[in-house]
Amino acid sequence: MSGRKESKHLYDLIKSLSGSEKRYFKLYASNHVMASGNKYIELFDQLDQQQSPEAEYPDKKQKISKHLPRIRQYLYALILKSLDAYYAEHSIEIKLRKMLNSIEILFNKGLQEQCLKAVRRAKELAKKHEQHNYEFEIIRWEIAMNTHLSAKNLFKTINSLHEEQHTILGKNKLLLDYTANGKKILMLKRVVGNSTMVQKRKAIEKIVDTKLINQKYSGTDFRTSLAYLNTKALYESSVGNNEVCYASLKEIIDLYGKYPYQVENHKLQYISHYLFLLLQSKHLKKYRESFDIVKKLRDLCEAWPELEWRIKENMLLQLVDLYSETGDFEKGDELSHEIELFYKTMGAKTDRLHEVYAYFNLTNYFIIAGEYKKALVYCNKVLNYKIIPLRKDFDWYTRILNMVINYELKNYQLLEYQLQSFSVFLKKTSGKNRIEKSLLVFFHKLINISDPKEETKEFNLFYLNLVRLLEPPPEKKLLDYFHLPAWVESKLYKKSFAAVLKEMRVENELI
Repeated sequence: MSGRKESKHLYDLIKSLSGSEKRYFKLYASNHVMASGNKYIELFDQLDQQQSPEAEYPDKKQKISKHLPRIRQYLYALILKSLDAYYAEHSIEIKLRKMLNSIEILFNKGLQEQCLKAVRRAKELAKKHEQHNYEFEIIRWEIAMNTHLSAKNLFKTINSLHEEQHTILGKNKLLLDYTANGKKILMLKRVVGNSTMVQKRKAIEKIVDTKLINQKYSGTDFRTSLAYLNTKALYESSVGNNEVCYASLKEIIDLYGKYPYQVENHKLQYISHYLFLLLQSKHLKKYRESFDIVKKLRDLCEAWPELEWRIKENMLLQLVDLYSETGDFEKGDELSHEIELFYKTMGAKTDRLHEVYAYFNLTNYFIIAGEYKKALVYCNKVLNYKIIPLRKDFDWYTRILNMVINYELKNYQLLEYQLQSFSVFLKKTSGKNRIEKSLLVFFHKLINISDPKEETKEFNLFYLNLVRLLEPPPEKKLLDYFHLPAWVESKLYKKSFAAVLKEMRVENELI
């Protein structure tokens, strides 16, 4: 590995640490590095204070600078060792791995009775937390120990232990089957993108065992129940059964309530299930519950600071939509500041696509709020992320928002340039693009009209055409990103965009 890459890896690792992890490292380093220990802490502090990994170690410390590559390597290993020790009491898997190490050491030293005692403790812990892989490995050591001890009824004992292993394999197979199907659905959701529910269902049925998913799991063990309900929720969400998906997620939350000690072992899944529930409650317009979930997620940020970035990466994205849908436009500045600060401080850890989608949602939010200059700032942020390969449909929607903003700001010269650019873009893409082409014609006419009555006439004609074009289900996907008919209606009836959207939701009993 090159020195520059090695330096960046060390820098990224240090920047990923929470405050409590950094404090623990310094205590750990001071206890485990005697002579010259300050070198490592000094380098650690410098990298922690830097804004980039490029700066070198101070030249005045010639002796240290001379050995900088070796010091970097040792510091990297030392941080990982400190994290291993830090999480040893919190992670059941780390605890079991350490117990297995102790079992192997005791076995190799011929301390059979001590080893068997350690095996029994580890097996009890693995059973309690349904860690089947570790339980299987622990039984392997138990078989070896019984063989060496020449215990009574040896054959009966060994056969019984082998039967335990076969039972574990059966449990593991079902757990793996549910997990594999869930992973396939997740990957498929990313690939199919802007497809109809019929197309999604057909694609899912080709690669997923739907019989397994639709046959309710009746077992009582936590991990397999969790895997089944998670896969069920993903499947129902993918085929548009949001109510069934929501019900499955509520069952998952109840399951955590029955096994509270499992929450600590499944922190990431616990967080992802609450985020998924937030999404579904929002889809079903259960807004009061949505805000309760946001509060719960913020509490988890306080409880688990090392996972705050994972929570906020998705939560903030959904919170923008939540404020838009409930018509709360007073929190826009506060929320946009929180999002920008989050990506400034946590950017190295996060998925850049989430950042782009957050800025897209803010663009939409400020358009609805009628704050077009702010909307333009965030729209430009999305358009300037050239390094990220966006889905074509998402790229279209961003360009549509940009045209709407510049029309509202009366930036007609810029809008004309954008129309030309969008026209070239559409020619390069496959598909009919009927709405996009109709929009191009519409805006071309608008920027050349000076009579308000003629402008109203064009809006009316475009609205009628748009309603017709949006009849096919695939075209309705546009409404998930930007409610173009509501914006046109706001121009026709001289109302605010937010007011029209609220009226539409009331008419459709969405709130």
